[in-house]
This record gives sequence, structure tokens and C-alpha cells, in this order.
Amino acid sequence: MLHRLSEGVDSKYTIQELRSRFKRIDLIVIDLDECLFPGFSQTTLGKLIFLDILFRVSDLRDWKFLPQLLSGGIFILTAKMKRAFGINTSNLKMINKYERTMRKIPKKYFCNMAKHLPAMSYNRAIDTIKELSKKAMVGINSLGIDVILKEFLSQLRPYLSFFDSNVLLFEKTKDREIFKGYETGNLKINNLHKRQILEKRMVEFGAMHPLVIGHNEDDAEMARVARERKGIGIGFNLSSSVEDTFDVRITAKDWQPLYRLIRTIR
Repeated sequence: MLHRLSEGVDSKYTIQELRSRFKRIDLIVIDLDECLFPGFSQTTLGKLIFLDILFRVSDLRDWKFLPQLLSGGIFILTAKMKRAFGINTSNLKMINKYERTMRKIPKKYFCNMAKHLPAMSYNRAIDTIKELSKKAMVGINSLGIDVILKEFLSQLRPYLSFFDSNVLLFEKTKDREIFKGYETGNLKINNLHKRQILEKRMVEFGAMHPLVIGHNEDDAEMARVARERKGIGIGFNLSSSVEDTFDVRITAKDWQPLYRLIRTIR
């Protein structure tokens, strides 16, 4: 049975039960792509890098990267069209294509453009993180890339305390660093990896009752951990396949209902 707590907010627990559970929350973990951030942050970064290279007339030698960036854009567009028909592209395939698309692009473009992404988060998402940080340590658990998450951590301190993601490697050439590929020894590609990361963080911080915010199958195992530990799993615009896995369902165009909920139960 679901309780309608407010517009866009449905919960398996009453507001009193949620308050009781929230009191014992001692670690908060949030997903990034399509949850905290609209769409895929890596795709957005690729678009920004494309535009930066295109209009950077001071360094025309980098125009050679434009065709491969366009190829990556076409791949993403095709993947989105397939998803509309129920055909999903695996995370590993997406990672491999991203690696080929960004190969040898200078690190400066990654770093300069990643700075813009935190401000592009869903409306009220940052305010919600600030509210949550009053209760417990807040971090991001993502299958995305560290160059983006480093910016979130840098710009949102002290409200955001840690992140876990895939790591990009760069190599030094004569005059600059260029993208080499992913660090493959510890690649994160599925929901079991995210569960393992959450459990390691819980041990590291001595946490027992996590609050998890996610949106699809990649986050389902984290939500199961929250349920097993009598924490809270909150789903933002959930995929239909995992609706029953989360305790709270948020259906909205941004984080405004979630922000109101946290202020209510905090």
C-alpha cells in the first residue's frame, strides 16, 4: 500500500514512520545521472567539449577531434532511440564507445568543461543535498567519471563529502596531457558494483542505516541495502521495473517535492 504524502510523493510508510526511520539515518548516497543530474553527465560533457574545441580558434589543431566527437553523439542518439523501443545499450558498451570517442583529447577540455556541470543539476537538487548534510555524511555513487564528480565534490563542499565513480587515465605527451582511457582494474558497470561500493563506505564510516536516492536498475541493489538495514530508499522518476524496490517514489520534473519531503521529515 502506498501513502500519498504530497503531490508527486508516494511512500510505503506513513509520514510518522518516515520520520522515525530518518532519525537513524547515518549515511546518504545519491546516484548522479538521470537522478541528481538531468540526462547523462558524460554526454553533456562531450557536447561542451565539442563546442569548446569548435570555437577555440586559438588552437585549431584540435579540430581533428570533431569527427570522433560527432560519431559519439550519433551513437548516443541511436542508443536513446533504441531505449524508446525497449532496447537497452549495456553500460560496458557505452563505456567502450566513450573511450573511443574521447581518445587523445587533451585533459584541459575535460577539466574546463566539467566545471559547468554541477550548476546544471536538477532544480532544488543542491538545496536538498545541503538539507541532507545536516543529518549525515552525503556522497555520490555513480557509474560515471571522476573528472565530473571531482567538480561536484569541489563545488559542494562541505555539504558533499565523497564520491565513487569510474576513473579516467591521462598520459603526458610533449606539451600536454591527453585522454588515454578508463582505469580498467576497478571498472564499475552494474548495480552489484554500486552495492559493493555502498557496503564498503558503510564499513568505512561505521554506518548502519543508509538513505539511498536513485532512479533505475543500476540503483536497485543500493535500495535493497537500505531496506535490509532499515534505512530509506528514495526513487526519483523511477523506472517501472524497480518501483517496488524503493520505499518512496518521487514523480516530478525536478527535486522540489524531494526537497520539501526532507525538510518535513528532518
